[in-house]
Amino acid sequence: MPIGYLSDEMKLSKAISVTAGAAASTDVAGTGLAMDGFDSVMAIVQVGAVVSGAVTTVKWQQSDDDGGSDAYSDLEGTSQTIGDTDDENVFYLDLKKPLKRYVRIYVDRATQN
Repeated sequence: MPIGYLSDEMKLSKAISVTAGAAASTDVAGTGLAMDGFDSVMAIVQVGAVVSGAVTTVKWQQSDDDGGSDAYSDLEGTSQTIGDTDDENVFYLDLKKPLKRYVRIYVDRATQN
């Protein structure tokens, strides 16, 4: 049996750049990813320096039409907290069989950088 490559079975896309978001408590919404033809998706979120006292979460959101008439809504149970001591860490968010066609990663920066 031939050995396949993982890259043959998936599509890699840049969905978010936190550096593109403004500093302070500005949230950062990722690009909508169409799930047509895919059962699951994984987001890899790399965090730089986190300011002491920061309250940050990263989560999946979903929409039927990429946020047009159906605004993105949070996917319950997908949120991960990024602590103010999590400098230079990587977070993985795996999502299997979302209910809606589009998903995106969302970084909620509630207090500061």
